[in-house]
Amino acid sequence: MRKRWEFEALKHNGESVQNHLFIFNYAQNSTIQAPRLGITVTRKTGNAVVRNRIKRLVRETFRKNRHKLTHNYDINVIAKRQVRDRSSKQCVDALMALFKRLSEGI
Repeated sequence: MRKRWEFEALKHNGESVQNHLFIFNYAQNSTIQAPRLGITVTRKTGNAVVRNRIKRLVRETFRKNRHKLTHNYDINVIAKRQVRDRSSKQCVDALMALFKRLSEGI
């Protein structure tokens, strides 16, 4: 997902799950036959180095686990401020917990 209107539509029409580090806004996508990912990391989270590290972690976790998703979802991953103080392992574990909830149909 790249367009602002896609993120806004997902926010208003989709559902949401969260844990202590991330929020997932998601909705089922019937037009495209693959799950799509959007990532939101605000400046409050940290400087550019921190934000890019988080985005790399999210993209890599999604790439490795998208085959586990049972539906073609549009997913916007929003990083909470607390993520900057966590290790990569803790971030990946938090992401995996949310991906597992999505794959189980919540």
